[in-house]
Amino acid sequence: IKYVSELLDYSDINRYVTLVEKRNSFVVNNIIPDFITLSELKYIIINLIREKISIKDIDYIFEKINDFSDEPSKDGLLDKIRLSLAKHISKDICKRGNEIKSIEFSGATLDEIFKLTESDDETIIKVDGKVANRIAKKIKKVAKENGIDDILLVVPMEIRHMTYSIFTEFINNLTVVAHEELSTNCPLNTVAEV
Repeated sequence: IKYVSELLDYSDINRYVTLVEKRNSFVVNNIIPDFITLSELKYIIINLIREKISIKDIDYIFEKINDFSDEPSKDGLLDKIRLSLAKHISKDICKRGNEIKSIEFSGATLDEIFKLTESDDETIIKVDGKVANRIAKKIKKVAKENGIDDILLVVPMEIRHMTYSIFTEFINNLTVVAHEELSTNCPLNTVAEV
């Protein structure tokens, strides 16, 4: 999973496109290349795989890309696809056991993280490595104190992808989900705030 961006190449993406095109040519013709390029499709698929989300139902993923073709940003599109897959995300998280321990950010930490995302240019996010490292150390400490091996971090949807991208550089076995992606019947127990 860590090396999926190197392992998954354009021939693999073309195979997915061909596979979906055989079953639903309308969807493929509607989104490629007018709405989404192969490189953007690769970005979406790689991010789903990196975050341990099954792409087994690739037809459904293509249909959701088509449904959300009015979304201007690819990160926004990725978030909407994840929301569409929320049932699967919840199901995978609920498999962890009867009581799933999670960690959330405190208001102060959220303020710090939102400051990390402030920038003059919307396409560039400047991240203060010292702040990110300090927060990552707190997350690992809280996880260790609560006996959590596979850390589940629950954050607001707006910063979910960015949080995952930043903190997987510091923490192995990290899952980052948004509140909206979890079903109400998932036995989630927030053990601490960082």
